[in-house]
Amino acid sequence: MSISIEDFIKRYWYYGALLLIVLIALLYRASILGNFLIPTWGNTMYHVGIEREMIETQHYPTTELSYGGGFPNFYVPGFRLLVAALAIATGIDVMVMSALIVPVLGVFGLLAVYAVAYRLSGANKFVGLFAAFFFLLSPDITLNTVRPFPQLMGLFILPLALYFLLREDWPMAILMSVTMALTHQQSMFTLVGIMGLYMVFQFVYAAVKTKDFKKPAMVTISMLSLVLTYAVWQMLTMGSLNILNIAQITYHEAWPVTASTIIQTGLFVLLFFIPGLVCIFLENDSKKAAGARKEPAKADKKARKSYHLNISVDAKLLILSWIAATVILFKNEMWGLWLSALTHISAFNLSTMQSRFYTYFTEVALIIAAFGIYWLLSLIDFDVMLEKQE
Repeated sequence: MSISIEDFIKRYWYYGALLLIVLIALLYRASILGNFLIPTWGNTMYHVGIEREMIETQHYPTTELSYGGGFPNFYVPGFRLLVAALAIATGIDVMVMSALIVPVLGVFGLLAVYAVAYRLSGANKFVGLFAAFFFLLSPDITLNTVRPFPQLMGLFILPLALYFLLREDWPMAILMSVTMALTHQQSMFTLVGIMGLYMVFQFVYAAVKTKDFKKPAMVTISMLSLVLTYAVWQMLTMGSLNILNIAQITYHEAWPVTASTIIQTGLFVLLFFIPGLVCIFLENDSKKAAGARKEPAKADKKARKSYHLNISVDAKLLILSWIAATVILFKNEMWGLWLSALTHISAFNLSTMQSRFYTYFTEVALIIAAFGIYWLLSLIDFDVMLEKQE
């Protein structure tokens, strides 16, 4: 049975829009291929040196090669192993492979954000599409997905791990947690923070409401799998479980979050962020929306609740955990003041890589903004977003 061009466009335009977003993300990041000898900043040569050593000696170095070398290798190996493995499999030099992997992981990150936004919204395709679109528009996301460095991989794994948590696909959630433990320390801290808060919120919700503790228990297992994997790695490489000994913390590479950092989140993301919070935590009523969908098509404005948006309690708790954990981490220069006030002991100075942690706030901010623009468009009865209920 043939369909007209008009019907074809009506049926498939959404998928065409998503494909266009993916292609733009791919092409934009492909610009690094013309500069692979000296890729964009991000300690590229630092990682390439280890990757070359792995290929030449067939083992992972036990000591660092950069910064004078000779001291225990504190950096987790996931990203380096991926690049080295692909270089061996294809015969492509690791320097070139470091560039080739950028557009691929960048697009994977976009699709992971799309997937978790889709899941958080209760399978709303348009919220997912808006989240993918904001991924393109955010300067902060762009700055951190056009460089061949481990956080590029972390920005893909974190939303994917949270997607599996929401699906209650525990084997995959545990696998993603273990993978993150071996990918990037700042990304790992962020995922531990989100999962830790989500675990607490789920235990409280279970104690007060459901009396079913299976879900928070499984979240705990997922988080512990990450922590234990990293603990084993650090003990084997550094001979110590003291997380404060790793270079990212001891060198205090403070990159404070300033007004310019916040603006780099993206003006459209910031514009729709507050409406998104209203939509998620105040406006949405799944039961009312479900009842309204049964109304006739010619009903009054209240019938516009047929805009399909079903945000579960789990989704709200996860979004709240994501916001809180990332804010705590990107304001880590305040930890010393808080600890000093609580303990009356001299301030503990952390102040490390705040803007790196802020990028994970940007990820949840653009998802929240996607809810915001969807909600505002629904208020003006933007009919193209009315989804057929099968």
